[in-house]
Order: sequence, then C-alpha cells, then structure tokens
Amino acid sequence: MEGHRTTSIGRLYPPTTGEVSFEGPEGLRLSVSVIFQPVADGVTRPWAHFATPRGLVPAGLKALALKLIHLPILRQDRRILAIQRDARRDDEAAYAEGPLDLLGPTIWRLANSKIEPERTYETILRL
Repeated sequence: MEGHRTTSIGRLYPPTTGEVSFEGPEGLRLSVSVIFQPVADGVTRPWAHFATPRGLVPAGLKALALKLIHLPILRQDRRILAIQRDARRDDEAAYAEGPLDLLGPTIWRLANSKIEPERTYETILRL
C-alpha cells in the first residue's frame, strides 16, 4: 500500500509518543503515530493513528486493509511482550536486546530516567 519507499523516519517524542513515516519519490506514503497511555501501574494502552495520502482507494477500504494487515503484527507484539513480561525477575527488567537495536537503549534510558552506558555503532557491530 505504501509503494516505493525512499526514506523511513522514526521519531520519539518522550515520554509517550512515537512516530514512523515512510516517504516515496512523491512524498509521504504512510505515517504511523502511536500514543502510549498509562492506565495503571505497569500497564500501558497504545493508541495508533495511520495516515496515508489521498488516492483512488476509498479511505474506509484503506482503513480495513490496514487493520487486516496489522492484526497479525499486533498479535505477535502482544505475544513477545508477554514473554518479556514473564521473563522479568522482581523489579529487574530482563528485556532482550538485539545487536541492531540502535534506539532501544536510548528509549529505555529516557523512559526510566536512568543513565545507561553509551553504546556506539562500532560497539554494537562487535557484539
């Protein structure tokens, strides 16, 4: 649905908002904004907004297609988050981090107001 992608941009607006946008040769193709609403201690509810440029496909049909495409992704995310939650020991966050996770440590530090050792791209490549 997004067509040819020339640029992908991810933005974090601490503490509760993230955005990913995908641009093509003619400009914006898809933008996804997610706002995380604290509901209770340790519980957060995400709200997502998907935006696409006007085109030949009616908005209602695009919305249905986006929901159908993203439902399996959201189920996968819920499953992974449940695994992460179950892996926690006491108050220690035991979240897995991959070698290409360039943003995760920074987001974690901002979200938890803690200083984490700085990692550089070169350090990550050696992991």
